[in-house]
Parts: sequence; C-alpha cells; structure tokens
Amino acid sequence: MKRYNKIMITICTSLFIWGCTSDFEEVNTNPEGFSNEQLTQDFNHVKELLPPMLYSIYPFSLTSSLGSYQLQGSLIADVYSGYMGIPTPYRGNNNNTHYSLVDGWNQEPWTIAYGFNMSNFLKLEERSEDNVTLAPFLALGRIARVEAMHRVSDIYGPIIFSRYGSSDTATPFDSQKDVYYQFFAELDLAVNDLTKAINSEQPEIVGSADVSKYAGSYRAWIKFANSLRLRLAMRIVNADGDKARSEAETAMANEFGVIESPSENFIVTNTASVHPVEILSSGTNDVRMGASIESIMVGYKDPRLSRYFDFSTFPGLEDTYKGMRSGINIDDKNDYLPFSLIGDVVEDTHDALLMTAAEVYFLRAEGALRGWAGMGGTAQFLYETGIRSSFEQHGLAGAEEYIADESSKPINYIDPANKGYNIEAVSTATIKWDESAEPEVKLEKIITQKWIACFPESNEPWAEFRRTGYPKLFPVAENKSRGEISTKEFIRRINFPITEKNGNPQGVADAVKLLGGGRPDTGGTRLWWDVPGSNF
Repeated sequence: MKRYNKIMITICTSLFIWGCTSDFEEVNTNPEGFSNEQLTQDFNHVKELLPPMLYSIYPFSLTSSLGSYQLQGSLIADVYSGYMGIPTPYRGNNNNTHYSLVDGWNQEPWTIAYGFNMSNFLKLEERSEDNVTLAPFLALGRIARVEAMHRVSDIYGPIIFSRYGSSDTATPFDSQKDVYYQFFAELDLAVNDLTKAINSEQPEIVGSADVSKYAGSYRAWIKFANSLRLRLAMRIVNADGDKARSEAETAMANEFGVIESPSENFIVTNTASVHPVEILSSGTNDVRMGASIESIMVGYKDPRLSRYFDFSTFPGLEDTYKGMRSGINIDDKNDYLPFSLIGDVVEDTHDALLMTAAEVYFLRAEGALRGWAGMGGTAQFLYETGIRSSFEQHGLAGAEEYIADESSKPINYIDPANKGYNIEAVSTATIKWDESAEPEVKLEKIITQKWIACFPESNEPWAEFRRTGYPKLFPVAENKSRGEISTKEFIRRINFPITEKNGNPQGVADAVKLLGGGRPDTGGTRLWWDVPGSNF
C-alpha cells in the first residue's frame, strides 16, 4: 500500500505539471530581481545551466517529465530493445510497437534534447567564454552534451549540432559521421581542460551544479568521458574501423582510466520520489516485462531476474516471470496486466543509471576480441569481469556459478493470453566462454551479457542491437508499417521530427540526403554506423 500511495502521489503531481507545462525560457529564467552581480556570485550564472543539461539526458526531473519519459523512452527504445512490452492498445492497436510510427510521439527525444541540453550549453559557452576559471563548468557541459546528443543521433541519424543557434533561415544538419567526429573532439577538449585544472591544483568549484553522483569530481568526470569515448568508438566500428580503434585505444591510454567499479557508475540523481518506469509499470499499468528478456534471462536462470522484475500473477503462472511480445493486438488490456511488473531495479532507486562499470568491461572485452591494444586483459577475462561487476552492482551472489554455466539457453516464448503469439527461441547462445568459438559466437555472448547488464536503460542496448544484431530478439508480432520497415530486419531509426519538418523544411530535406544513397526518411533506413553483414 505504501508503494502504491507513493506512485499515485507522483502520478498526480506529474500529470499536474504535465498539464501546466511552462515555456522553457520561463523555467530557466533567473528569479526576478536578481542583479548581475548576484548571479555571478559563486558562479551562479553558470551553475544554473548544468542541471537541466543533465536532467534532459533521461527526462525525469523536468517539466512534464512523466509524459516526456514515456514518449522519449518507453514507446521507443524500451520496446525496441526487447526489454519491455506495452499492454495498452494505444491508437486502436496501431502505434510504435506495431511499427506504425506516430509523429506526435517521436519528436519528443528531439524536443527535450534541444530545449534543455543544447540550449543551455549554448548559454554556458557564451557565459564562460575566455574565462579560464570557468573552464571546468564548460568541460562538464561538453561531456553532458555528448552523452545527450549521441543518444539523439542514434535515434534519428543526422542532427543539428555544429550550426545549432545559427541565424540561418534553414538550419543545416551534420551527417552522423561528422557529428560523431565532433563528439570525439568535444571529449578531447573536456578531458584536456579538466586535466589542466587537476594539474594546476585548482579547487573543484562545480559543486552542487553537478547533479550526478560525481558531485563535481573532475577525476570521476574524466573517467566517464573516457568510458563514453570507448562506447562511441565501438559504435562506429563497422563503419569506420580505423577511427574506432584509434579512439578506443586513446580512451584506455588516458592517465585517469575508465569506469572500473560500480561505485564509479555514472548516475544522475532524480529530484522526484519515484522512477518514471515504476510509475508506468505499477502506477498507470502501461509497461510490462518484454518477451525477449523473459526468453533469455529465464532461460539462463539469471539471478538478476529477482531485481529486474516481479513475479507474474497470471493464474497458474504465479512464481514465474512472464513477458509480452511487441506489436501484438490487444483486445482487452486486462489480459496482460497479470504479466510481470518492472521490479526492485526501479523501485529501490529513482535515479538515472546512464553508464556502468559492467558496460565498460564488455566494451573492453569486444575491443580485446578485435585485437585492439590496451584493453587491460583478454576478451574472456573482461567478459567474465563484466558479469561479476553487474552482479556486484545489484548486490547478488552466484556470479561464478553463472559464468561457468555451459548448458542454459534462451527458452521458447509462450503467451498465456493468446497462443497465437507463441514463438520459438531465436538464440542458442550459452553463457560460458569458449575460447575455441568463432568471433561472432563470442561477440554474441559479450553483447547479450551487456544487454542484460544495462537494464533498464534501453537506448544503449537498442543501438547495440542494431549495430551487432545481438542479442537475437523476437520480431514484431504485427507489422503495420505499410512496407516501410522490414519485420526480419527490425526498426532501424525514427523518422525526423514533424516539428522540424514544419519549421526547418530545407534543413530536413538536406538531412534526408545525408542518410545516404537516396534512402528515405523512414524507420527502415539504416544509420551510418548500422552496417549490415558480419561484424568482423
């Protein structure tokens, strides 16, 4: 009852805020009557800009946060990653889960990123220009901008980045290749400035402006920047292998290193009292466990299941975990409400976990598999360390037994509410490392375990599924894309926002050309880094 009351109070508060959304400029305007001297005292004129940049990466502490999260995450990556199912038959069973993309929903990742992250960075850059003292603020802003905007690029492809804020009638987009190169350059600048501040023994002045768990620690932010560089390097490996290797090796060679312990995970603190996924799961009943994660984690007898999900209450299936497929036709929402809710992983914390030590170990494992220098161990050692790190993060025992399991495999999926959606397991991958296996087999193990470890943060797993094809997921049950998206090849991106098409039509028209090869602005078009075929 206590948990229910907490959720309902937050729903009421969130819906009130959502219905009373203020203009962004008003939200971020300084209190009336503050003088310029007061604003610049204790760096308040730049401190005020960092929190909205960080909160916009994962919208839970912004105006209209519940609605924003649902549109930015729940109805895009949460579903497309295979993590979650949607029991609500939105738009008469004709919505994103069926590949019938809804323009009014799919502009939200863009709107949030530009309205809160990019706009505040522009102000931060202007206010700290040529001021060495303020360089650390700008450095953190650069890293936060890269973290936010790579997610946006991984959703749409080309984005507005280098010319953002220009007075051009048609604001030009950057190609995804160009913007990724700019991400690496931004991380260079940020790491260099923070390193200078550390070497000159400057006091750490960011303080309360850093609403992450790092609390303004320059060393922690450098580790995150290096880890983020490693993530972005791996993302482009199939499109630009030499650049990928160079950036990955640069990340690992930095004197401050990368994230190596769960205590160093990059977490943005939430000012709300409940996680948006918990609201959508236990409060509004709009989210349940996904079928793919049931198949894999139940098949693996994965101890993390008890942290990620609650038991089903479906008659006869109590004390089991039950997920639902994406893109099914739902006659009655009540048929799927007994399926598994999202569990303690969102109930115990309302913060946003955006990068973990486990993810970084799996990135390093893939780097070692590819023969890259400086990854800090063999692929097997790093793979197994990634699993151990994930278990440690969740306070679970049994990692060694899990790592040694050479027989457990994903299981067939059975839908007790509609047997027409039953489907056989699509993967035979096991857990135990096999050094004699082919590289693709080893990569499937690495990515599958990274996918499990990243839950519930879904943007990265969805991107990695598109890059590698792993883990193998169940296809959409009912494809209503009118031929724009292949059921076999899955959705590859989200089309450009309708607001941008209306407000910047020439910019969007040019951006479509940047998709390459005359490919259309649809969910079936692959991004630059999303290269079909073998991963090696």
